[in-house]
Amino acid sequence: MTVDPLGSFQTHGCPCDTFAEKNPELVKRLEHHVFRLHVGEAVEALRTRPSLQHGAGLNTHRRLFADFYPRVGQDCLAILPHLAVGKAGRHDIFAHPQDIQRAVERCLSLDRDIMRPRPGEMMGLLACEHPCLGGDGRVPMTVHADLSRRAGIHVE
Repeated sequence: MTVDPLGSFQTHGCPCDTFAEKNPELVKRLEHHVFRLHVGEAVEALRTRPSLQHGAGLNTHRRLFADFYPRVGQDCLAILPHLAVGKAGRHDIFAHPQDIQRAVERCLSLDRDIMRPRPGEMMGLLACEHPCLGGDGRVPMTVHADLSRRAGIHVE
Protein backbone atom coordinates (compact mmCIF):
# COMPACT_ATOMS: atom_id res chain seq x y z
CA MET A 1 0.00 0.00 0.00
CA THR A 2 1.33 3.42 -0.95
CA VAL A 3 0.91 6.37 1.40
CA ASP A 4 -0.14 9.22 -0.91
CA PRO A 5 -1.57 12.13 1.11
CA LEU A 6 -0.83 14.63 -1.66
CA GLY A 7 -2.56 12.53 -4.34
CA SER A 8 0.50 12.75 -6.56
CA PHE A 9 1.86 9.19 -6.77
CA GLN A 10 0.89 8.66 -10.42
CA THR A 11 2.59 11.86 -11.59
CA HIS A 12 5.37 12.43 -9.07
CA GLY A 13 6.18 9.10 -7.52
CA CYS A 14 6.24 8.02 -3.93
CA PRO A 15 5.14 10.80 -2.77
CA CYS A 16 6.65 13.71 -4.68
CA ASP A 17 10.23 12.49 -4.68
CA THR A 18 12.85 14.21 -6.79
CA PHE A 19 13.10 11.33 -9.25
CA ALA A 20 9.34 10.55 -9.54
CA GLU A 21 10.25 7.00 -8.58
CA LYS A 22 7.38 4.52 -8.34
CA ASN A 23 9.27 1.38 -7.32
CA PRO A 24 8.74 1.08 -3.52
CA GLU A 25 11.91 -0.97 -2.98
CA LEU A 26 14.05 1.57 -4.81
CA VAL A 27 12.39 4.39 -2.87
CA LYS A 28 13.29 2.65 0.41
CA ARG A 29 16.91 2.25 -0.69
CA LEU A 30 17.18 5.89 -1.83
CA GLU A 31 15.58 7.15 1.39
CA HIS A 32 18.01 5.09 3.42
CA HIS A 33 20.93 6.40 1.39
CA VAL A 34 20.03 10.07 1.93
CA PHE A 35 19.28 9.37 5.60
CA ARG A 36 22.74 7.86 6.12
CA LEU A 37 24.30 10.70 4.18
CA HIS A 38 22.77 13.37 6.45
CA VAL A 39 22.11 11.75 9.84
CA GLY A 40 25.36 13.02 11.38
CA GLU A 41 24.58 16.57 10.31
CA ALA A 42 21.03 16.29 11.71
CA VAL A 43 22.21 14.90 15.05
CA GLU A 44 24.83 17.63 15.36
CA ALA A 45 22.24 20.34 14.58
CA LEU A 46 20.01 19.02 17.37
CA ARG A 47 22.89 18.62 19.79
CA THR A 48 24.08 22.20 19.40
CA ARG A 49 20.67 23.80 20.01
CA PRO A 50 20.21 25.03 23.58
CA SER A 51 16.57 23.86 23.49
CA LEU A 52 14.23 22.23 21.00
CA GLN A 53 11.13 23.92 19.64
CA HIS A 54 8.23 22.79 17.42
CA GLY A 55 10.32 23.17 14.27
CA ALA A 56 13.05 20.78 15.49
CA GLY A 57 11.39 17.78 13.87
CA LEU A 58 10.57 19.69 10.71
CA ASN A 59 14.15 20.93 10.44
CA THR A 60 15.47 17.44 11.12
CA HIS A 61 13.15 16.04 8.46
CA ARG A 62 14.39 18.65 5.99
CA ARG A 63 18.05 17.95 6.80
CA LEU A 64 17.62 14.21 6.44
CA PHE A 65 15.45 13.96 3.33
CA ALA A 66 15.45 17.20 1.29
CA ASP A 67 17.76 15.64 -1.31
CA PHE A 68 15.04 13.13 -2.10
CA TYR A 69 11.80 14.93 -1.14
CA PRO A 70 12.04 18.64 -2.06
CA ARG A 71 8.85 19.56 -0.14
CA VAL A 72 9.91 17.84 3.07
CA GLY A 73 10.09 19.75 6.34
CA GLN A 74 6.93 21.75 5.85
CA ASP A 75 4.33 21.94 8.58
CA CYS A 76 1.43 19.61 7.80
CA LEU A 77 -1.00 22.36 8.81
CA ALA A 78 0.38 24.52 5.99
CA ILE A 79 0.34 21.90 3.23
CA LEU A 80 -2.48 19.52 4.23
CA PRO A 81 -4.66 21.49 6.70
CA HIS A 82 -7.77 19.34 6.37
CA LEU A 83 -6.18 15.92 5.94
CA ALA A 84 -6.73 13.62 8.87
CA VAL A 85 -4.39 10.69 8.29
CA GLY A 86 -6.11 7.40 8.97
CA LYS A 87 -5.55 3.70 8.90
CA ALA A 88 -8.07 0.91 8.32
CA GLY A 89 -10.86 3.48 8.01
CA ARG A 90 -10.11 5.10 11.37
CA HIS A 91 -9.15 8.77 11.43
CA ASP A 92 -8.90 9.16 15.19
CA ILE A 93 -5.58 7.33 15.60
CA PHE A 94 -3.16 10.05 14.46
CA ALA A 95 -3.13 13.75 15.26
CA HIS A 96 -5.12 16.03 12.98
CA PRO A 97 -2.92 18.74 11.41
CA GLN A 98 -4.54 21.31 13.71
CA ASP A 99 -3.33 19.35 16.76
CA ILE A 100 0.22 18.50 15.63
CA GLN A 101 1.98 21.64 16.83
CA ARG A 102 0.27 21.44 20.23
CA ALA A 103 1.32 17.77 20.67
CA VAL A 104 4.93 18.44 19.75
CA GLU A 105 5.14 21.61 21.86
CA ARG A 106 3.73 19.61 24.78
CA CYS A 107 6.48 17.03 24.36
CA LEU A 108 9.27 19.57 24.02
CA SER A 109 8.01 21.67 26.94
CA LEU A 110 8.02 18.79 29.39
CA ASP A 111 10.87 18.81 31.85
CA ARG A 112 13.66 16.47 30.86
CA ASP A 113 13.03 14.56 34.11
CA ILE A 114 9.74 13.40 32.56
CA MET A 115 11.73 11.66 29.84
CA ARG A 116 13.14 9.04 32.21
CA PRO A 117 9.86 7.53 33.43
CA ARG A 118 7.82 8.19 30.25
CA PRO A 119 10.02 7.96 27.14
CA GLY A 120 7.28 6.18 25.16
CA GLU A 121 4.83 9.00 25.76
CA MET A 122 7.44 11.46 24.56
CA MET A 123 8.01 9.38 21.40
CA GLY A 124 4.26 9.25 20.73
CA LEU A 125 3.98 13.02 20.97
CA LEU A 126 6.94 13.45 18.61
CA ALA A 127 5.46 11.02 16.11
CA CYS A 128 2.58 13.48 15.64
CA GLU A 129 4.91 15.90 13.85
CA HIS A 130 5.55 13.54 10.95
CA PRO A 131 3.09 14.63 8.24
CA CYS A 132 2.24 11.20 6.86
CA LEU A 133 3.31 8.71 9.52
CA GLY A 134 3.79 6.20 6.75
CA GLY A 135 7.54 5.87 7.14
CA ASP A 136 9.70 4.09 9.63
CA GLY A 137 10.04 6.83 12.21
CA ARG A 138 13.60 7.94 11.49
CA VAL A 139 12.79 11.61 12.13
CA PRO A 140 11.01 11.23 15.48
CA MET A 141 13.63 8.66 16.52
CA THR A 142 16.44 11.13 15.73
CA VAL A 143 14.77 13.90 17.78
CA HIS A 144 13.89 11.41 20.56
CA ALA A 145 17.52 10.31 20.71
CA ASP A 146 18.56 13.90 21.36
CA LEU A 147 15.90 14.30 24.06
CA SER A 148 17.22 11.07 25.61
CA ARG A 149 20.75 12.45 25.54
CA ARG A 150 19.57 15.65 27.20
CA ALA A 151 17.84 13.60 29.92
CA GLY A 152 20.94 11.47 30.51
CA ILE A 153 19.37 8.28 29.14
CA HIS A 154 21.84 6.23 27.11
CA VAL A 155 21.65 2.83 25.50
CA GLU A 156 24.66 0.62 26.18
